[in-house]
Amino acid sequence: MPSFEEIPDLGWEPDVLAAKAKGIKRNALIGLAVGIVGLFFFGILLGAYAVYSGRDALIDINVYGVGRNYKWVARTAQFIGVLAIMYWIASLVFGVLRAGSIG
Repeated sequence: MPSFEEIPDLGWEPDVLAAKAKGIKRNALIGLAVGIVGLFFFGILLGAYAVYSGRDALIDINVYGVGRNYKWVARTAQFIGVLAIMYWIASLVFGVLRAGSIG
């Protein structure tokens, strides 16, 4: 299994692969951070962005073959993003139901 520093020969230029590796790292870490923040603030929007960012990183990992050690970060970003979305939807639903039962 190649490490992050090793660039496999898949027909891509080394500078393209290095740039993609940086992009994968950035997308995975931003997705994770946004997903965590989404658990507390604006979960539907930030959770969706975390899922998108994690998916984008995973697609680049599979296409370019670099940045494989950030695959777990991208998957975690997707998972936390989905949790943030579900939590905020559940909060809205229970808030509406509670408001209906009070009034």
